[in-house]
Amino acid sequence: MTRWPLHFGRAVILAALLAVVPAMGELTVIHEAPGAQPLSDFLGTPRQTSIRKPLPQGPKAWDLRTLLPIHSPGLTPGPVAPRGHALSLTQPVFLIGAGERSKSWLTRHRARLESLGAIGLLVEAETPTDLEAIAELAGTLPIVPAPATDLAAILKIRHYPVCITPTRLWQ
Repeated sequence: MTRWPLHFGRAVILAALLAVVPAMGELTVIHEAPGAQPLSDFLGTPRQTSIRKPLPQGPKAWDLRTLLPIHSPGLTPGPVAPRGHALSLTQPVFLIGAGERSKSWLTRHRARLESLGAIGLLVEAETPTDLEAIAELAGTLPIVPAPATDLAAILKIRHYPVCITPTRLWQ
């Protein structure tokens, strides 16, 4: 049995909450910065299937492999020019894939991402081995396996890896 690193616990809880939100009623906002938009607005619509599956129960409920594969159509590995943006996010976010370009970028920028308190979105991954490799490189950084097609479209991003701070994009 594979044991996921501790920091994946927060990611699993966030992913589980994002998966459950459509089934819940209206949410209560407990804090809102002026002009800020919640990250959930940009994570895309959960995949729909023709067969309704019950939510997993027990230990399997927290198995991240149930989220695989993760794909973000329109996003590919490549260069991103640093620039400002007008989207107001409440927390820095970075987009990465499971490929060598993203792994190298994450290794180079991990300390800076940690100091920013950034949350990572793993936007392309195929296998549990991909998840484990990124978790190993991320250290204490929270990583959430999630498509980011809508966020990328709003910011006119075609490539990853990229960090999105409240005012800038950088690679």
